[in-house]
Amino acid sequence: MATVAAKRAMTTRAHTDLGDEAETHPRVHELLPGTTLGQYGQYEVIRALGRGGMGVVYLARDLRLGRRVAIKLLGEVRDEYADRMMVEAKATAQCRHENIVVIYEVGEHEGAPFLALEYLEGKALSAKHPRPPERAVEVLVEVLRALETAHGMQIVHRDLKPDNVFLTEQGGVKVLDFGIAKAIRRRRLSPDRPTAIPAIRDDGTVAPPSSVPPPRDPSMPPPALGQHTRDGHVVGTPPYMSPEQVRGEALDGRSDIWAAGILLYELIVGQHPLGESFSSNLLLAVAANAVRMPTVDEMDDAVPKSIASWLERCWRIDARDRPDAKTLREGLEAFLSRSRSGDHPAGDTSPYPGLSNFEERQAGFFFGRSSDVRRVVARLREHPLVTVAGPSGVGKSSLVHAGVVPALARSGEAWETWLLRPGRDPVRALAALVGERCGAETDAVMAEIMEQPGTVAARLRERARRSGSQVLLFVDQFEELYTQHTDAAARRAYVHTLMAIADDVTAPLRVLTSIRSDFVDRMAEDERWMARVTEGLSFLAPLDRDGLREPLVGPAELVDHRFESDALVDEILDALADTRGALPLLQFVAAELWDQRDTERQLLTRAAYEAMGGVEGALATHADSVLADLGPSGERDVRRILLRLVTPERTRAIETVRSIVDETADVDVRLRLQSAIERLVKARLLVANTVGDDTTIEIVHESLITRWPRLARWLDEEKEWVAFRHELRRAADRWANRNEAPGMLWIGDALEEAARWRQRGHLHQLPETLRRFLDASFEQDDRARRAKTRTRWIASVVAALVAIGAVFALVVINGAERRAREEAERARDEAERALSAEARASEAAARATTEARQRAEAEAEARSAFAEAETANREVVQRDEDLQAANTRLQGALRRMEEEAQRARAARSTAEREATRAQMAEVELRRLLDEREDRLRRLESRLQKISTELR
Repeated sequence: MATVAAKRAMTTRAHTDLGDEAETHPRVHELLPGTTLGQYGQYEVIRALGRGGMGVVYLARDLRLGRRVAIKLLGEVRDEYADRMMVEAKATAQCRHENIVVIYEVGEHEGAPFLALEYLEGKALSAKHPRPPERAVEVLVEVLRALETAHGMQIVHRDLKPDNVFLTEQGGVKVLDFGIAKAIRRRRLSPDRPTAIPAIRDDGTVAPPSSVPPPRDPSMPPPALGQHTRDGHVVGTPPYMSPEQVRGEALDGRSDIWAAGILLYELIVGQHPLGESFSSNLLLAVAANAVRMPTVDEMDDAVPKSIASWLERCWRIDARDRPDAKTLREGLEAFLSRSRSGDHPAGDTSPYPGLSNFEERQAGFFFGRSSDVRRVVARLREHPLVTVAGPSGVGKSSLVHAGVVPALARSGEAWETWLLRPGRDPVRALAALVGERCGAETDAVMAEIMEQPGTVAARLRERARRSGSQVLLFVDQFEELYTQHTDAAARRAYVHTLMAIADDVTAPLRVLTSIRSDFVDRMAEDERWMARVTEGLSFLAPLDRDGLREPLVGPAELVDHRFESDALVDEILDALADTRGALPLLQFVAAELWDQRDTERQLLTRAAYEAMGGVEGALATHADSVLADLGPSGERDVRRILLRLVTPERTRAIETVRSIVDETADVDVRLRLQSAIERLVKARLLVANTVGDDTTIEIVHESLITRWPRLARWLDEEKEWVAFRHELRRAADRWANRNEAPGMLWIGDALEEAARWRQRGHLHQLPETLRRFLDASFEQDDRARRAKTRTRWIASVVAALVAIGAVFALVVINGAERRAREEAERARDEAERALSAEARASEAAARATTEARQRAEAEAEARSAFAEAETANREVVQRDEDLQAANTRLQGALRRMEEEAQRARAARSTAEREATRAQMAEVELRRLLDEREDRLRRLESRLQKISTELR
């Protein structure tokens, strides 16, 4: 794992391939931070990245486009350096491909040429450590894609080697340094043109062929191989040079294929196919066909036979016998498909998962996400905590199960993957998994999670140390921590435990989570957790139309099937063009087409597609057909089941079969519910998982919630009941987790709402645990009411006793009579004053009555205004619907404009290529004219000499 300094060194390597010559550095321009260069001062220097044989490379920012670039500045203005930079710029700039480093601009700063290059972060490929064949082939396939593009534009790299292959931090592969590449001449290797092959002398040295210059004086040192020289001379890096390259002959793209074969062998075996004691004389001997490259049977055992046969073809002396880049790439991709999918007899295995997620065993059928898999794997190597976020239906779980996990297994490193979902009790789920893998009691681990999360991480590190492997803890459906659990303390302990597990990049532990992007903001309740998540956050974007083609067509082709026509494929893709979360729906449609395929012709047919009602009707038709088979009573049971499996936020909930079946004591209803669940699982509408002695079920995918109109209608009709039941379950879970503490029972408004649902007769649908919680709440409320009644009775008795005591006091204390009369007289005076106050109060009451009448009139006016507001609101809603319709039409127009723009860009690109060809033709014409003028001048000179001699 790279430190910051190491990452800077890696980045420097990507941009300082300025030549391998052993020469002193030329004088260079020193650019200070803040210096601007470019025709319009577009690039601002940030810092120097490194030096090479030709100059200095700087990190800079593109002020106009707001991106970082690498500036390669030529040090000393010498023709040979300038020519080499221009060759590199022209060759690379023409090759626009995701696997080739991009040149943004060629310019001049204070008389020194410079290149503005794509800024890369990562490291150069190393061939010193063996890799699993699958991983080695994955890398080389990306290299071949770059070569395929370059060869198609008549560009030969001529120096393909590990140092010129760059692995970015995002997992991408970039081919660097086309600095010695050159355009292929019209003169090709011809069968009628003799090939000059050196001869081996008796003393082991190489004699030159007749078509090359005579041998040098033996006392003089031989010319250095691998240096850049003039056209026709030897160029390249010796261990990777093809025979024709050594002989100084004309080259085409198959010269790069020789180097690609050596590169692939080194990636798998860890050394050159001719051994570690490689020398220049050995290279010349290979070029003279005196030493041959290893055959299939002679290659290292680590090289699979199918790859060895391709390598043998790459190393044929005659370049015409080698495959081109496209043929080699397709052959290696076929090897990858076979190695990932295993042996799948044609027609025996469905290559589509339907609405289910891809699993690890289906990795061979997982298409369309190779770059995303590489990016997530690369992030896992740089960050101990990685989160994959994306909208529902984008394929986050499948990416990990069928992409990331198999990629780690193919890396040659020892990895264990532990799968986990939060569910309704995330702390217990995590504790059970850790306890099972580490030999600990679940309750003990739960206590550690709540009180000492670092102890759990220590258990995992010790487990990884003993097993000698790295551990990947994958927490899928992370949004369940917020949708199915409300205990903030438990959530905090849960995420703190994950942070403790993923606390250091050098530790053998990694945590990978997947979450719907619309729930990312919920993680902000814990600032430390959100900060850690942000560091390794990776967004998974939905596949576009072209991206969906590969997972639609690729799996069928892998098992020797195909779609009846390209038009059918285009029609399916067009139907999904504006669909959010299109991938699971596409997989479902493809799975239905597979089930109804023409087995004799091995075709997925249009007739089957039309019979299912196309993309839009496929899911609803399938679900409705399942309900039709169950009948009216079955439909009621299915409704009852599915409403339990959806949260108020319209996400999936997990329930046990027992909790659903035990809702009723009616034996017949219980049997019907059990049968309906089994039928829904068999129809792939539900997923069942065995947990201990019970089985959990959930809706197979959230697209069923949004794409099945009948379920959406049920949810709308029962929206209040679903929300009430969800809140009830949360409260009951808290009550159970707190040892049924009385203070956790419902009171007040919550209990009054439960009483209303009881009056409607809904509570009998609840499972026993929820009914027990409500019974306890109602019983506590009844006790409170009875206690209040007793309190009132006691108060009445006390008041009566007080009255009796007062009478007794009047009878016994005669001496107080006189004082009582006096008090009475004073009381009469006070009564008169009270009458006066009462009169004033009557006047105030009259005024209050008048004010009440005025308030009533105001309320009437308010109700009238409210009615007018409702009318206005309806008009606003209607205008909003009109605006939405107009917006839909506008979006269609924008899409058409984008298509026109794409066609315009394509036409512009064609025009630019034509202009480039015209410029090259103009340069060639000027060169011919210069040569003609030179010959004319020499001819005139000779004529003058002849004329002088004649005189």
